[in-house]
Amino acid sequence: AGSARPAAISTEEVPKLPARIFARLEQYQNMRSAQFYGWAPDGRGMLIGTRFGNSPQLHRVYKPGGRREQITFFEEPAQGRFIPHAKDNAVLVSMSAGGSENFQVYLLDRSGYRSRLLTDGTSRNELGPVSRDGSRMIVHSNRRNGRDTDLYVADCHQPDSMQLLLETKNEFWVAQ
Repeated sequence: AGSARPAAISTEEVPKLPARIFARLEQYQNMRSAQFYGWAPDGRGMLIGTRFGNSPQLHRVYKPGGRREQITFFEEPAQGRFIPHAKDNAVLVSMSAGGSENFQVYLLDRSGYRSRLLTDGTSRNELGPVSRDGSRMIVHSNRRNGRDTDLYVADCHQPDSMQLLLETKNEFWVAQ
């Protein structure tokens, strides 16, 4: 049995560890964590991201110690936010494709289990805060020139509704 050392790393005079040690360590390395994304607007639970399958997805947990309900089933890792006061249980989802890190923002219609692209589909668009009334969101985007990250305000339910809020030059801004 040999070492699980990556090929790019070279060592000298380091003893090889038995494979049984690596097998034993896997139970501590292969764990599930959860990322908190926000409280449910109806006051019943929270939105979390956790890996259950091939990539992290969004789940709703209704009460402490309660079961989680998976609400996204994409091939790509998903992050998101509840939309405050949303009568349709819609959720905003942020994902990139194939590790491109060109994140896009989608509206997930939970009643119809359909998602709709809200951003341009090509530039890097990261989801920022959502207004308290749930009507608008901030998007951090490099759509203007592919380099600088500007701040945009957009309608949470309408595609192509981004309006420039703050233009930057050689900077990366985010809203909290």
